[in-house]
Amino acid sequence: MKLVDTLPLELRGEIEKEATRKFGLNACLFDPEGNRIGAATEWSNPLCPAIRATLDGQSQICARSHADLVARARRAGGPIVGECDAGFVKMVVPIFVDGEFLGIFGGCGRPKADEEIDAFYINKVTGLSE
Repeated sequence: MKLVDTLPLELRGEIEKEATRKFGLNACLFDPEGNRIGAATEWSNPLCPAIRATLDGQSQICARSHADLVARARRAGGPIVGECDAGFVKMVVPIFVDGEFLGIFGGCGRPKADEEIDAFYINKVTGLSE
């Protein structure tokens, strides 16, 4: 069984949009390998798409923290909340059906309360101005 077989693309997109609006996260569904299977097109902030648009930003800031949290959530069998290297909150919820790991639903892109993002680090990795 695959997660893509359980929900039509339109419904996946609606779930992601609702989560983005409700929680202020860049919400998306991912398969077990960490590939996006959702239809998310909304961003919770303008900085995340700029980071993801750079190869180093995508690989060193986004993908690395995503892989770590997905592995932890899969092992724990439940939600994990952490942050990316830029300082944004990131959360993932594993999806299991009859004990089989089908993927995750997660989101990121919201600054932690009373904390600043790491503009210096983002600049060094991506070349984006502080």
